Amino acid sequence: MLLWTLAAIPATAQKSCHDLAIDGLAATVKNKFSKQGMHVYREAMLEMSSLEPTPIALNLQQNTTYQLIFIGNSHANKLAIELFDESDKMLYHKTERGVDYILYTFTPPRTEVYLVTLLQKKGTGKVCGYFCIMTNSPVSNPTKEAPEKKPVTTPKPATTKSTPPATKKLVSPTQPSATTPPHQVPPKQTNTPVPKTNTRNIPDNQRPNPNRTKATEEYQKQQNK
Repeated sequence: MLLWTLAAIPATAQKSCHDLAIDGLAATVKNKFSKQGMHVYREAMLEMSSLEPTPIALNLQQNTTYQLIFIGNSHANKLAIELFDESDKMLYHKTERGVDYILYTFTPPRTEVYLVTLLQKKGTGKVCGYFCIMTNSPVSNPTKEAPEKKPVTTPKPATTKSTPPATKKLVSPTQPSATTPPHQVPPKQTNTPVPKTNTRNIPDNQRPNPNRTKATEEYQKQQNK
């Protein structure tokens, strides 16, 4: 599965993929929105696998309008795009057949890392795709501000008077203790197997999203470089 993060430089984040028909259509769509005062925020050509989702982590700014552009191969018979918030709640889903591209205008209610998954169907091999985000905001790479840390005050421990430990009564080694019966045999320990968690009964909306996990890991690697 191809993992690509928009925070990274597209040329170094993926294998090369060329499709002249996609390049021409992408230029036409970008020119349309450029006339409306928008500019490219992030873009890349993607090498995708047919019927396998391509997850993308997006750090988007609150109350900023973004135009999402997904262009697939002209011979693909299905295109699909999904958008999730940071808690993996689906915000948008669209599947198109017999079209070359999908457009979606999105204004995030919060500044956070969103997840986009792209999918197209064409045979059983590799296929090129194009994804672009345009915006009219001058912010190039918004990041969430860390909350202010307040100093933590640790209360002083209360002073207490020390008391001498109680004197223990010595027991003769030849005499058994009054509380422990002589010749006591410890019970045998049995290995009880731990029951396995049955994940089949977990609702789908509570299962971990593998696309989110992989895209987030790739996003964190790019941020640490």
